[in-house]
Amino acid sequence: MRRSESIIALAAEINASFSQSIKPLLASHGITHSDFELLSLIWSADGRSNQSDLSRALGLSRATVSEAVGNLVKRGLVLKSDSESDKRMVQIILTPTAHRIMGELAIELKNLEAHWNQSLSQREYESTTKGLRKLLDQSNS
Repeated sequence: MRRSESIIALAAEINASFSQSIKPLLASHGITHSDFELLSLIWSADGRSNQSDLSRALGLSRATVSEAVGNLVKRGLVLKSDSESDKRMVQIILTPTAHRIMGELAIELKNLEAHWNQSLSQREYESTTKGLRKLLDQSNS
């Protein structure tokens, strides 16, 4: 086993390469990678979240997230609504258009990932995911 290659550097390179490869796919749906990150967080929270949670998850200031959300509101991808449980909090809700786009992207990205995974045998795939999961778990403990 070679340990001369940095796992972190390889993971970063794979992430950068994958990000580049999805740019045309995202562009075909009229969204940027930053839009996609924000919409993905809301999508994964059953289509609604709040700016505080989004700021925390993205590691961005509330002002930056507020500006990004405002842009998505103008483009008809999210709505802002007062929280029913806390009137001081604003809920960010995906519109039907955003739900459609995210549903289509989920399928297209799954297909793209399957294409990327074809270069690995089942054993290599399982070993790689097991090792990466172990590193991730270690970093979170």
